[in-house]
Amino acid sequence: MSYFNDEQIYREIIIDHVKNPRNIKKPTDNYKKTYLKNPSCGDELTLYVLFDETKNKVKDITYKVSGCSICCSSVSMMSELLIGKTNDEIDNIIDNFNNMVMGNEYNLELLGDAVSLKGIVKVPPRIKCAILGYKAFQKIVGENHAK
Repeated sequence: MSYFNDEQIYREIIIDHVKNPRNIKKPTDNYKKTYLKNPSCGDELTLYVLFDETKNKVKDITYKVSGCSICCSSVSMMSELLIGKTNDEIDNIIDNFNNMVMGNEYNLELLGDAVSLKGIVKVPPRIKCAILGYKAFQKIVGENHAK
């Protein structure tokens, strides 16, 4: 009988998201777009978000990412977490994710597969890799509200 501890399970979740990234598809013209690069690691992300303005929700997310496994898996997990959520729900998720990777209190229930990245707190230089997608999302929201 094989015994898996949390770290092994989390590692498997991360690997699964790297090998089988979620929500990668060709965006249409209606998607908002932004690009971010993590200069310390070289991760590059183009994030596309489709908002449903009438329902105040995120209708879809897709992306192009090139980078380390932490960045790639985090963006995949983030896309699953945020699709279909309202702005308030998303703010709560992002706050909890940021708290988790910084070693602060967070709500495990809100983070789905993203909880597998909680060990990043032990490797501070990799925190930027884990939060790149969330920063890109917040940049799109900020640009969208500024218009």
